[in-house]
Amino acid sequence: MNKLTSLFILIACIASISCNSVKKYNTAISKKHTVAEIHEDIDYTFKKIRKLHPNLHWFITEENLQNKIDRVKNSITAPLTSEEFFFILSPLVSEIRQGHNAVGYPFEKMEKEERKAIGKKGYNWAKGDEAGFTSKKMANRVMEGMEELFSTWEPRE
Repeated sequence: MNKLTSLFILIACIASISCNSVKKYNTAISKKHTVAEIHEDIDYTFKKIRKLHPNLHWFITEENLQNKIDRVKNSITAPLTSEEFFFILSPLVSEIRQGHNAVGYPFEKMEKEERKAIGKKGYNWAKGDEAGFTSKKMANRVMEGMEELFSTWEPRE
């Protein structure tokens, strides 16, 4: 009986920690981060990219990259949320022009019950023809896009 009680207490502790971690994460990404913290994040990002990227300077020189980093850092004068920071850091990382580099969007995490509730609604919404996911509707959208593309296309001289 003692082992069973210990196991139950351990499971309850793990469950409460996981619930708090979701709340803590959501609070962290929604709060405003100081300018100093943002500058540290930019420095850390490019320190890791310089260390891990095999051919960093194929498409951009070190001086040009450093100038862009400095300009972005100097333009940040007020605290930003993680979402606002994403829209600043992502274009800066894309200046490297290597397709496998990306910055992840800071989505809010959800509790298990919230994910289940939204998942069921999403599944019911996506089942019918009105959902926009049928092959016929997708083919029509692709064809409309192709017609628009070719109507504006002009051959090179």
